[in-house]
Amino acid sequence: MSSKAAAETTPFARNRINIGEGKIWPVAIWFVGPVLLRLIFMPVSHTWDTQIWYSFLADIKFDHSPYDTLQTLSYETRSERIYPYYEYFAYPPGILYLYYPIGKFYALLDPNLNYVLGRGFIPLITQIPWFFYFIFKIPVMLADMGIMALLWKMGGKAVARRYAYSPYVIVVVIWTFDPIMIFFMLLGVYALERKNYDLSAISFAMGTVIKFVPVFIIPAILLYLVRKNVTFLGLLRYIAVFGITVGVLIFPYLKGTLFTLEFHGARIGGGLSWQSIFNLVLAWLPQSMSVSNATALSAALGSLFLLVGMMVIYAYTYRMNLTLNSTIVVTILGYLAFTKIVNEVYALAVIPFILLDLKTHSSAKKERFYKLFWSIPLGWSIINVPAYLGFAWISATFDAYNYPSLLGLSILSDQKSPMLVYFVVGSFYTLLCLSGISLFSIKETKT
Repeated sequence: MSSKAAAETTPFARNRINIGEGKIWPVAIWFVGPVLLRLIFMPVSHTWDTQIWYSFLADIKFDHSPYDTLQTLSYETRSERIYPYYEYFAYPPGILYLYYPIGKFYALLDPNLNYVLGRGFIPLITQIPWFFYFIFKIPVMLADMGIMALLWKMGGKAVARRYAYSPYVIVVVIWTFDPIMIFFMLLGVYALERKNYDLSAISFAMGTVIKFVPVFIIPAILLYLVRKNVTFLGLLRYIAVFGITVGVLIFPYLKGTLFTLEFHGARIGGGLSWQSIFNLVLAWLPQSMSVSNATALSAALGSLFLLVGMMVIYAYTYRMNLTLNSTIVVTILGYLAFTKIVNEVYALAVIPFILLDLKTHSSAKKERFYKLFWSIPLGWSIINVPAYLGFAWISATFDAYNYPSLLGLSILSDQKSPMLVYFVVGSFYTLLCLSGISLFSIKETKT
């Protein structure tokens, strides 16, 4: 068989987008539908995140470090409440590098750009130009399209379509910037499949400086490389490329990055996690435990639970000799099960890899798991945000309502009963993630 013929039999060859044969225009037209659908919903936004990202662009306008803003707000919060940190920009600096030119450009279009920050956990809904949402989401949209293209390349058009038209994916894309991190994760796996280890290490490093999540996948990848008989020098090179890339990008903002790690370490468990039990304790038994003690206990147990749990996951992927894609799915599901906070958008990190698994190892159980896995955080995001406040930002743009009265609705006040519901739903979701580990454990076939 000729080298050309052999190349045509590879999975990548079967799924490639061949510009030379004039196929690029049908592919480009295919993207129009998903993009238009996202643009329609783009102004709908998370209530808290909108004020954070608008203020983040104000930081860029005034050449002020968002890490300094985070620290200042946290110090003010400590003087007003027991909780020690204000939930502001608490990410690695990759997003700051990416958005610096966008922030400067946006400042030219919006001369009134300034900080809009509510106190406590109540967002300050105010007038924001309608074009803010579209300009801020440019990198997110590009990353989202990149994920579609990679899924098409790796699994075919049907896989890309399931991702592109997923209601949950659309909600996350209009909510936060997680698709940027996930694009780099998927690119890292794609490069790893093609044995381009340098590109893989750089891609995972880029994802890590966007959000911290990919760093929890690296140990599983290294163990996978050991199972694939990569040399010791090859492993050292992968670690070095990853570490140097992360170090170079984080070093200019090392102090701020360390402060964000302190912030995450001190957060109390919650969201779609069984560790929301700490909020339940505070709500129902306020005299038994102070907020500071509950936070400290949650931080200590959460860190221990995550460390031990991930060690078990890494050992599991190694001993089970899992495929690369299965290694990624199992590791992320383990992370979701063992981390102390699981927000509604976190499930997106594993969605592309589950879709790739369903392409090659589909089953009725996996399909039911997949639908339940994304429908719970989707429903939770609609109820828990709550959804109508996402539209309130749009209305505020046109000065249509009295927003302080909206924020005063009882649904936003502290209540005991919802905390019990949070705990029950969070515990169920933790068990769901754990059940998916064995379901998606696909062993390497001997060749």
